[in-house]
Amino acid sequence: MKNYQHNNGRFIKSIGTTLGLLIAGTMSSALLAQQVSPILVGNNLWYANEDTGATPSETVWQQTKDMNTKLIRIGGHQFDEDMPSNEIMEQWILKIRAAGAEPLVQVSQYNYATPLNDRVAAAVSMVQYLNVTKKLNIKYWNIGNEPWLQAGKPADNAALAAVVSGYIKPLSIAMKAVDPSIKIFGPDEAYFMNYLGEMFNSGSANDIGGKIPGKDYYYIDGISWHSYPQDAGIDPAIQGAASFLNSIKNSKALVDAANIRHNRSGANALQWGIGEYNSKDGTVVHTYENGQMFGQVLGYAMKYQATYAATWSMFENDGKRSGSDFSMIDGNGTPRSSYHHMAFVSKFMSGTYADGVSSNTNVVAYGTVNGTQRSVMVMNRGTSAQNFTLRLNNDAIASTDVKININANSTQQYTANIGANTTLLLVFSGESLRKFTYSKTHFASGMSPVEEIIDTSGGGSNGSTVLINGEFTGSANGWSIYSFEPTGDLRDVRYENNSVRFYTDSTELNWHGQLYQKVDTVAGNTYSFACDVATTGTNATKVQLFIEEDVDLTNIVTSTCDVAGDGSTRCTTSAKIPVGGDNYDSKFGVRLANTADNPGWDFTVDNCALTMTAASSSMASSRSMSSAPASSRSSVAASSIPASSTPVSSIPASSRPASSIAASSVPASSMPASSTSSAASSLAASSLASSTATSNCQYVVTNQWNNGFTADIRITNNRTTAINGWNVSWSYSDNSRMTNSWNANTAGNNPYSASNLSWNSTIQPGQTVIFGFQGTKGTGAAVIPQVAGSVCQ
Repeated sequence: MKNYQHNNGRFIKSIGTTLGLLIAGTMSSALLAQQVSPILVGNNLWYANEDTGATPSETVWQQTKDMNTKLIRIGGHQFDEDMPSNEIMEQWILKIRAAGAEPLVQVSQYNYATPLNDRVAAAVSMVQYLNVTKKLNIKYWNIGNEPWLQAGKPADNAALAAVVSGYIKPLSIAMKAVDPSIKIFGPDEAYFMNYLGEMFNSGSANDIGGKIPGKDYYYIDGISWHSYPQDAGIDPAIQGAASFLNSIKNSKALVDAANIRHNRSGANALQWGIGEYNSKDGTVVHTYENGQMFGQVLGYAMKYQATYAATWSMFENDGKRSGSDFSMIDGNGTPRSSYHHMAFVSKFMSGTYADGVSSNTNVVAYGTVNGTQRSVMVMNRGTSAQNFTLRLNNDAIASTDVKININANSTQQYTANIGANTTLLLVFSGESLRKFTYSKTHFASGMSPVEEIIDTSGGGSNGSTVLINGEFTGSANGWSIYSFEPTGDLRDVRYENNSVRFYTDSTELNWHGQLYQKVDTVAGNTYSFACDVATTGTNATKVQLFIEEDVDLTNIVTSTCDVAGDGSTRCTTSAKIPVGGDNYDSKFGVRLANTADNPGWDFTVDNCALTMTAASSSMASSRSMSSAPASSRSSVAASSIPASSTPVSSIPASSRPASSIAASSVPASSMPASSTSSAASSLAASSLASSTATSNCQYVVTNQWNNGFTADIRITNNRTTAINGWNVSWSYSDNSRMTNSWNANTAGNNPYSASNLSWNSTIQPGQTVIFGFQGTKGTGAAVIPQVAGSVCQ
């Protein structure tokens, strides 16, 4: 068993091992039961205008994509009352797909004054248009929204079973007659209500859990409901999270019983999902504790096998921190605590669920296992820091610290401190650890989580050699070797005793070489790099840690350390990337820095960490780096909770009001750099959108795949007066063709033209209008044409 202690941001081995770089711990042959749904982390599209097709700003869409959102629901009370046209729905779906998410489309049960046949015809038309005519293959649908509220909140809800099944049955029959492969969820009730048992597990005429008569498919494929804890003065991270638990347990119990009654299993098994959730209003939504509630709800959803849990919403009410502001992004464009906790789950927690048990009720934890990667979220909901020992199995822990067991079938153990009101995400992969820290202090300062990556192993197998007699022979987990004079300066670099060892020519008086890694740094952010360096015997040397802005050795920031024999020194350097320029191609690493009075000697490097402090605006996002033998990368990007019934007071007074539909207050031109994250074993460069620009018009390829692409055209008003109405044109030099567009009137067949809609015709000085489209590619990568028009001059 490996036992690690955390001290000053690095691992210290407290028990020796001969396993070298073999994976620490062992994997049981038993499979964990709860598979994490691939569309678990969801959101709701709001600020989408069903009449004009206007959607949130491109900044919000980019942040939604950066968060790795898996599912986006198009639904809610307003859409139920006034559904958009099929064409506008298509535009939204293409935006959702371009953001990397799957759509969940709501059809209307509203209102009861509308003849049922008309509601059925509208639903059939939408399925026909999207899945048959346009071949968009929308898999997930839901019928209606919060029928208890639509019915006037009757005190006796037993009669609702007949009402709801009365419209779900004909709608489902008609929709599945068009496309039997779709999955329909319902009734998207205001909260988990007792009458759902009558609808799915009673065998009565109101039971919709079984097959449609004469068909080999079912009325409904999943139960769905909403929740917004309403009690005043509660802590979302504690009482708020607890209020979800009984509803989640009841959902799992109901689908299990219904599956038995209706003989459903495998792909046909009844599922469940949360269609909307958040705190009661904007004052609570904009709190750190609300994010910890999200972290726990998603943990419960994994444990009890939800298909999705979709928060409300992407962006709403200008992010005003009051009233109907249920946004994941603040009005100033900064991602909130809810955003970062969802990102932890969507980016790093997949595979199978691993249950967690904590000896302290304020500290909750759970995990996932995906191959050799084990991810653990630890949340301290209390106001005091805690020392804790984490073990990735259920064996007893002998410690006076907070004891956390995660049922991850590994013998790894980790000891550290967690601050007050702090969440840690720990991603174990072999002997490497990616540690993300996000606290209430970070939230108050508008900061992103801070990431450290620590690898105690050195990144190769013991005895392996990556440099022989100055000739480069390979790399280790993304690290590269560079010798300034490749004929003898740096003799060998080997992995020995789980660290990197440099063998040098002791007579050489200059730099011998460097171990380095490239990274795309972000303007305005500060990067710190630290390593333990040591020599043996009586040797002494100078070792230099460095951060360079680019590959030609300019703008070097270094820290030089004197290392005595038989000693270990923690060496640190820090650099702030200048603001005002572009993002930089940078390098960080270790090299010798010897003088005539101090010739080079053999030395080792271990326990390295690269950390990033984001610029105060938090609009800059970090880029992916490759994993390192002893390094860390920058990034943005439960148990022990008492059972509690869901009181009637947890029901929202109403679903989102129609008055909250408006244009986004976050300007489209404020789009942050894209944020991508690689697995710990990958070596990936940052992938930015390709673009070309005239003076005021920019064509940006936002995504591309085998035979298709999506792109934006961005028109910026660099003049001193407003632009009233615009028209642009472009053409492709290969066989690329546009197939769909949004946020503009488009015409032509190569060349193409686009003109404004009524709501985006005026561009004030300094503002940007963006419209987008999807197309098919010619051969090779998507081409980037010039954009023409008087507005571009």
